[in-house]
Amino acid sequence: MVRVCLWLYLPILALLALIAVASGDDFPKVLHVLTQDPLASQRQVPYLAWLHHLTVLAWTAAAGIALAAGIALSSCTATPSLQRRCRLLRHLAGFTCLLIFDDVFMLHEVWLPRLLPMLPATAVEAAVYAVYALLGVALLLADGREIRWTDWPTGLSAGALLGLSASAYVLAQALGFGRWLLSPVEDASKLLGAFGWSIYLLGVACGGWRQIAATLPAAER
Repeated sequence: MVRVCLWLYLPILALLALIAVASGDDFPKVLHVLTQDPLASQRQVPYLAWLHHLTVLAWTAAAGIALAAGIALSSCTATPSLQRRCRLLRHLAGFTCLLIFDDVFMLHEVWLPRLLPMLPATAVEAAVYAVYALLGVALLLADGREIRWTDWPTGLSAGALLGLSASAYVLAQALGFGRWLLSPVEDASKLLGAFGWSIYLLGVACGGWRQIAATLPAAER
């Protein structure tokens, strides 16, 4: 437990120390901004970005369940089929956590373009999406055998919707116009894709538990 706490809190404390050094005498004000809810501190309407929040909640919950199931199931039995399912769950959860981190902290929209000012923002964002696509292909190559035994049409549909959302965003940024038309496509596709992806992850996790139940005697199910 102590080791887990160290892994969780030491990076946060180190980040706060860096912010304190960088901000100097303004650190109390900066700390206030860091700890306040954005809607409350900026006095925005309470329903601002609620669709985005629903999206993050959906796949955060699914990623947590998938990761927990992948870890728990791996200690139950060593059958090859179940071990493949556990590996798939861990890979799906890790990939989803990466998407969550990007979405919450706006990596491809704000931070990476600022860290790479010598490159066009659209090029940076397109590169990030290309990396996600490559990771998706790597996931298919690594776990394709097990994916065939899951509800893969749901996962494929969710991935296609998320790809449509990314394409609409990149296209709007590249064209410089038509944002009013492409923005609803981007946001709706992202929301539907995130919920579909969450349903897929939950289905994969439930499939693993059903495999465990099938190995138990009837009296213990």
